[in-house]
Amino acid sequence: MSWHRTALIVAIAALTVACSQQHAASSPSSAASTSPPSNSAGGSGSRCLTAQLQISIGPTNGATGNEITSVMLTNRSTAACYLGGYPGVALLDRNGRDLQDARRSTNSFFGNYPPAQRVDIPPGGSASFDLTWGGNDPCGDVPAQHPTTMKITPPNDDDSATITLNPPPTVCPNTLEVHPLGSRPQQG
Repeated sequence: MSWHRTALIVAIAALTVACSQQHAASSPSSAASTSPPSNSAGGSGSRCLTAQLQISIGPTNGATGNEITSVMLTNRSTAACYLGGYPGVALLDRNGRDLQDARRSTNSFFGNYPPAQRVDIPPGGSASFDLTWGGNDPCGDVPAQHPTTMKITPPNDDDSATITLNPPPTVCPNTLEVHPLGSRPQQG
């Protein structure tokens, strides 16, 4: 396993722990069962807000310099809520400067995603979205970026959650893409 891949895996693990710690004070002490979200045009509840969500990041997988990870948004409130569309994602340097914002996309090296749709999330339920990026170093003629912070903004919300990346992953400039919430890539 390459040093960069190991560093990225460690960064993702650190993100998961940091996110859990960031929300530990307001999270319930008992583990809630995770109910699958429903994809529907109707549904009940209001739009999920950042304050209602616990954000965690899954393991990173990759092939030929392309990386993919899933970001989970769990409804930690006592009421159903919904999300739909694309979350906002930005990578920041150690001084808080924006290195790159994720582009919205339904296409990736890993397959094509269906169009964005509404996802209803019951209390304790989750919905996820994928992030993909180029992670080869060097990145052609430009240096790789090593973000120390990721800022995630749920769809249609002005508030965001900031997560520390330690150690910083390797990301090629202008390659970060965010895919529709609640969808998985389809091969073919």
